[in-house]
Amino acid sequence: MTRLLISAAHKSSGKTTLSIGLCRALADRGLTVQPFKKGPDYIDPMWLGDAAGRPCYNLDFQTQTPEEIRNLVACRAMDAGLSLIEGNKGLYDGMAPVASPGAWHPCCSATSTSIPRYASAA
Repeated sequence: MTRLLISAAHKSSGKTTLSIGLCRALADRGLTVQPFKKGPDYIDPMWLGDAAGRPCYNLDFQTQTPEEIRNLVACRAMDAGLSLIEGNKGLYDGMAPVASPGAWHPCCSATSTSIPRYASAA
């Protein structure tokens, strides 16, 4: 199972726009894309689901255990060619402590997704 995590250095940096565009472009090319949104959100998942042509599911460490998140991803992405996980906030928001609900480490660990590496031109 291929997973793509979309994040950025800070919030309001275009993650949703990029994620929606990727979901639609890949789905239009015949790839089954299973979108997920990290955190409690209801607007972005509607857009992501519409773009992918299938429901988007929230990965919320405030209301779900890591095991529930792992099972949700495994079940919902079973028939997908790509799972796209869109982040909330920035990649490093909530990193102290590592186990905080806003941190990326628990999400990446629970979903077996590599923490992305990137370079910023800013």
